Amino acid sequence: MTGLSPKSRRDILIVVAVLVLAAGAFVAVFFALRTPPVPNAGELPDSPVSVPDATSAPSPVPTPVPSSSSPATGTPTAAPSASATEPTETVRFLDVDGSSIGVRATAGACGGAAPVVELSVDDGATWVPTALPVDDEVAQIVSLDVVSAEQVDLVVLAGEDCDPTVLTSYTAGQFWQDYPDRLGTASYASPASLSTVVVDGDRVGAPCGSALGAASADQGLVVRCADGAFLFQSLGVWQPVTTLGLSGLTFNQGDDASYLVGAQAGREGCSGATVSRFALDGSTFGGEVRGCAPVNGSATNVAVGADDEAVWVWDGTVVARSADGGATWITS
Repeated sequence: MTGLSPKSRRDILIVVAVLVLAAGAFVAVFFALRTPPVPNAGELPDSPVSVPDATSAPSPVPTPVPSSSSPATGTPTAAPSASATEPTETVRFLDVDGSSIGVRATAGACGGAAPVVELSVDDGATWVPTALPVDDEVAQIVSLDVVSAEQVDLVVLAGEDCDPTVLTSYTAGQFWQDYPDRLGTASYASPASLSTVVVDGDRVGAPCGSALGAASADQGLVVRCADGAFLFQSLGVWQPVTTLGLSGLTFNQGDDASYLVGAQAGREGCSGATVSRFALDGSTFGGEVRGCAPVNGSATNVAVGADDEAVWVWDGTVVARSADGGATWITS
């Protein structure tokens, strides 16, 4: 700025300073226009914001559980078949009317051995086979009830599909008639599934995983399990009658029908089967011992029939009979 007067130099400096300030203002405005505004800047949020606690443990990550439709990722476990828990001994039935008439049967099996029904009218001394109707193609017996000296009721599985039905004889087993409509009142242990039984025509869960046998009467259905016997109550409740493992049981069919008669193998002091009475209300869990039936003491599946003081026990070979509630016995 040589040759300029002091005033001229001052004026030039003022102009330069103004230009510099103007340029700075332009740059500031330019960037302000290009920067997006911050929403709610400087304002408090309408609702509280959750702030993680630094001392709290992190939330666990849920592990997915496969649904029933999801493919299995491990080695599948095969479900046990029904035959794995079926009784290994022949299933037998026995019922009596008074002290002289008795009906016994071996159950048979669908696709296996045929059932056999026999009748005795001379106090069990002799037994006569009774022919079942050929047309019904009876494959298995699941229940036997001697209603009177003339009437015998059987719940059977018959036909190609082994469907249940009721056979009744009013001639002491000489002739039989099919009554499928009576299934609605029938109660028995179902051979199709050892974990279920049939009560008045309806299938219900058994009181144990494997029902070994059952007895039915007007008082209801009693199921025999390895750890005791249980009476079916309303609403699917099972009343324990005894905690003893019985090899056979039945209702007393006489005037006093408030108790069961059961046989127990291997009880101390009896080389055969100990015969006891059990109150239906469960008040005699240990049983009231009535005698020792001279049958095979190792048999775990015997048939028992009782009518007042008459008690019969069948182990498949020997029929032991008592006319005085179990105090004395004769065999055949």
